[in-house]
Amino acid sequence: MRHTRLLTLIALTCGFALPRPVVARQAPTVDALLDRAGAYLAEYEAGFAGVVSEEHYTQNLVRSVGTNITARRSRSLVSDVIVLNAGGDSWTVFRDVFEVDAQPVRDRDARLQKLFVDTPGQALVQAQKFMDESARYNLGAIQRNINVPTMALTFLRGPNQARSRFRVSGREKVQNVQTTILSFTEFVSPTVIRSGSQDLPATGRFWVDAETGRVVKSELSVKTKVSTTKITVTYAPAATLTVWAPANMKEDYTKGNERVTAEAKYSNFHQFKVSTSVNIKKDGGGSSR
Repeated sequence: MRHTRLLTLIALTCGFALPRPVVARQAPTVDALLDRAGAYLAEYEAGFAGVVSEEHYTQNLVRSVGTNITARRSRSLVSDVIVLNAGGDSWTVFRDVFEVDAQPVRDRDARLQKLFVDTPGQALVQAQKFMDESARYNLGAIQRNINVPTMALTFLRGPNQARSRFRVSGREKVQNVQTTILSFTEFVSPTVIRSGSQDLPATGRFWVDAETGRVVKSELSVKTKVSTTKITVTYAPAATLTVWAPANMKEDYTKGNERVTAEAKYSNFHQFKVSTSVNIKKDGGGSSR
């Protein structure tokens, strides 16, 4: 009987020591990721509305014939950038350049911010003129106004998700956050980005925190018969904001024998209250040609 009790005690003790089975965490579905990202962007737009930042932007152009480089150009821009609601569920970004190649091109007087505070009724129309003026400083043959850091988010917003096909294409750690990569291909016409009346379907990727829906990184690509465009943006916490803000934007454009690469960095974020009473008439989120 003594031996029997001993064996029973040992068996019970070993039973308590056995490890519990590990239940693998189920990867989020595409629909779950889209729901979380759409909800995050709705909150993001509320938290990022009326935010002004300073953009330091460098562009480099190279033209070549075969392997021989025939021309090089560089340009540095410093601008005020503001994100605003352009009416309804439409969001837009305005850039107002005040320095080109270390030379002022106008007084730095926060004129974008003043515009929306002093004359809100005419502000959106006037701000679009500033944006068009600033676009002329872009290097290269590709005329564009999509080179703003939040452009890719247009495709992930809840109302626009049905325009594209999404799929999970991997996982990666970015900004110390484990992310799920959500790839997309736009298929609905008219497309968000257009050249005149020509559709320019976009593709891209989002690095999404699967738990919160936060976008940590985005990549937007557009290809035509004669040109390619890729814009990559990384987001990071900003001390003065409740949401993550664009920290870095990298661009790569090619057309014929010309290539333009660019990088923009963002800082000095601050938010102000703005009210607008007119809408911008838009035929899409941007243009490129």
